[in-house]
Amino acid sequence: MKPKLSIITINYNNFAGLRSTITSVLSQTSNEYEYVVIDGGSNDGSRDLISENDSNLSYWISEKDCGVYHAMNKGILASSGEYILFINSGDYLVNNSVLDDAMVYLADTDLIYGDILFRHPGAPPFLKTYPPNIDFEFFLSDSLPHPCTFIKRDVFNSVGLYDEDFSICSDYKFFLDAICKFNCSSKHIDIAITSFGLDGISSVNESRGLLELEKKEILNSGYSEWMRMHEKIKRLELELRSLNSSTLFRALKRMRII
Repeated sequence: MKPKLSIITINYNNFAGLRSTITSVLSQTSNEYEYVVIDGGSNDGSRDLISENDSNLSYWISEKDCGVYHAMNKGILASSGEYILFINSGDYLVNNSVLDDAMVYLADTDLIYGDILFRHPGAPPFLKTYPPNIDFEFFLSDSLPHPCTFIKRDVFNSVGLYDEDFSICSDYKFFLDAICKFNCSSKHIDIAITSFGLDGISSVNESRGLLELEKKEILNSGYSEWMRMHEKIKRLELELRSLNSSTLFRALKRMRII
């Protein structure tokens, strides 16, 4: 019988972070999941750590890969769960029962997303919550975080795997395509799922330029008409607000002419 959930962890030379991640996953009270670890050929002891936990893993491998999205795709192909959750090394589940709390929602919806606890060195953690509905406008300023998004396996069959041509923004493209091009269903659950460290490649200041560059490329190449329509709607909304606030409009409204 296939498991309800596949948890996939990607790691490369992050022994301490991987240890925290593995501990949080294996400490869960739920047993309705399988655990897959994809290591990029680490030389810092990570491989030995993974090997020590071999009996608790459904699959693991330690070999050179072509980047994080290549590794994530390898994890997807090696897993068998109905839903997939990525918790990469250095991130961890917020408590030991969070999977039990979330598991009841893993039914028919394509993308089930919770909230995320962000950790930043030298600052207190803060909880980011997400809206009940997501659309194209949402993705212009935000994205779904994969550490708190349960992805139904069927979504990868329809949308495809992560685009390995992007270094940092392929998960953004995947979620954008799933919602806007493939009309995948989504549901927000009011549960904090994962604690996420803001020191990864897509978090540090040096990566922001690349992040914006790749995001712009994705929008310009696949969503140019969407962008034009969005800008047109925004202009009309601005004109309407300006009209509503005009002296003539208010006078005509008082006279009940409009």
